[in-house]
Amino acid sequence: MSSVPGLYGVTAATTAARRRELAIRAAIGADRATLVALVVRHSLVAAAIGVVAGLIAATAASSVLESVLFEVKPRDPWTFGAVGFGLLAVCAIATYVPARRAVSGSPAVTLNEPA
Repeated sequence: MSSVPGLYGVTAATTAARRRELAIRAAIGADRATLVALVVRHSLVAAAIGVVAGLIAATAASSVLESVLFEVKPRDPWTFGAVGFGLLAVCAIATYVPARRAVSGSPAVTLNEPA
């Protein structure tokens, strides 16, 4: 899973970039838990689309890579499922932590910070 640090970094940075948007939503009355759920849901939808596309590509490429796979069937559903679930879990954590941090402060302070 060499893509995990990259996925975490990109997802966390994208979520942190939405701090001003989340502060505006909080300032007009949105609940903090709802804001975190909104950000996590948006991130997981994008990640799920990527995982499905990756699984389709992996299935297509597995016959080509069959000669380098040891003790794993080319289209092993447990392996594909574990990798997909793992990537979605990393994405959820990488979104949840910065989203909690973004909504934890005062909206006024966040909006007064330089962009």
